[in-house]
Amino acid sequence: MTSIELTAGVTSIGESAFSFCNSLKDVYFRGTQTQWNAISIGDYNEYLKNATIHFIDPCADGHDMGDWVVTEAATCTTKGSERRDCDNCDHYETRETDKLDHVYEAVVTAPTCTEKGYTTHTCACSDSYVDSYENELGHTGGTATCKDKAVCTRCEEPYGEVNADNHADGTEIKNAAAATCTEGGYTGDTYCLGCGQKIADGETITAPGHKMGEWVATEVAGEERSDCSRCDHYETRTVQQERVLKLESEELKNQNTVWINGLPYSVKSDGEDRYVEFESEEDCMMATYTYHVGDAGDVHTQYPTGMKVYRISNGKITYIPELDNLLQYSGSSIRITGKKGIRMITSLYRNTKAALTGGGLAGYKLVEYGTMLCWSSEIASGDALVLGKSFTRSNYAYKRGVADPVFATTDKLTQYTNVLVGFTNEECKDDIAMRPYIILEDANGQQFTLYGGTIHRSIAYIAYQNRKAFSVGSGAYNYVWDIIHYVYGNKYDADYKG
Repeated sequence: MTSIELTAGVTSIGESAFSFCNSLKDVYFRGTQTQWNAISIGDYNEYLKNATIHFIDPCADGHDMGDWVVTEAATCTTKGSERRDCDNCDHYETRETDKLDHVYEAVVTAPTCTEKGYTTHTCACSDSYVDSYENELGHTGGTATCKDKAVCTRCEEPYGEVNADNHADGTEIKNAAAATCTEGGYTGDTYCLGCGQKIADGETITAPGHKMGEWVATEVAGEERSDCSRCDHYETRTVQQERVLKLESEELKNQNTVWINGLPYSVKSDGEDRYVEFESEEDCMMATYTYHVGDAGDVHTQYPTGMKVYRISNGKITYIPELDNLLQYSGSSIRITGKKGIRMITSLYRNTKAALTGGGLAGYKLVEYGTMLCWSSEIASGDALVLGKSFTRSNYAYKRGVADPVFATTDKLTQYTNVLVGFTNEECKDDIAMRPYIILEDANGQQFTLYGGTIHRSIAYIAYQNRKAFSVGSGAYNYVWDIIHYVYGNKYDADYKG
């Protein structure tokens, strides 16, 4: 044979391909030069040295294409490319591939007090978009004061407006003046330490009056002197010779103390004789009292329950039964609005008053009655709250031809009262002595002053007594508990309903 046909893809030619001829003249190769060059002919080149190589197009009837192979990978921002080659020739084809989809990573930005919240979606190629918006949260919490805005509890930034009514930085008192014995004081105006604004006016404090000490004999014969413990004021008095007054009536046999002209005198004994020593030589009135003792250790629980009246004339004592229980204690109270004040309620039998203001009773007619007050601490041992003392403050309720106000009435009683106002919270602590008085006139025009029993009350004690008397949350309730808390602290908070 002088010719042979070979196909691209043959990698070597064995000896058997040439064994049937000694020499080839024509070799028909279905493939390209390149493919021919790739064939290893080996030791058989001598059979081809005189042969003519004829190349036959292997893809005349169409290419036999291989698989697509990525030549450049596509990304989310650039297209890619692929190539495939003909298995029988050098022909190849290319094509463009689409961009890849973005792959986003979501990052949530939470809303703040002043900024909206949102979600940011970002691809590795830096492409991004924002969605899922949320409204601002707004500031919250905190308390505005008169000089500072509220501070947000979430972002710790100030916001809003100041609150002119919230004086949270404390207060100070200015323009205060202490009261003297004879001149009133001033509690001082309240100012805010934060903004300097005046918050409240102070109150005028009533002059407390002199606080007189015990009577002490001076160098002048028959004279005694009493000094005020608060100032330089002093008083003198003439000391009269005491005289003996025997207590012989049945009504006086159990009395240990009698009250002459409103002053206490201890009953003394000499064998079977009972007597008192007192100074006055003029006609005067004497009274005895019965008391509800209550707690003997607590003066607040003691109050008068009965009264008997006697006239002393020419050393003789005459009992006047028509004037039994002439001045009756009917309770005490405090003001529950405005300036703090205290009052004692005194009762008279209606028929007794009618007689005294009419034709007379037991030979006496009514001139005046009223109430006296002083600080309990001002009454020295052996002394008493009576008219004419430097520490006594008094005012009439009834005055013949001038005034006749009635506080209240019952079937049998008519009641009157006087009130003293202008006390501070601090002054609510101390006891105040209160006592009624009445001035009677006999047929000769001589006037006599009789006194009821003395009680001792503090404004704080009366507030405590009335701690349950008012509706919870009412102005009166809060007023009373303000005094209780100031004086007693939380001692009675088991009863406090807020």
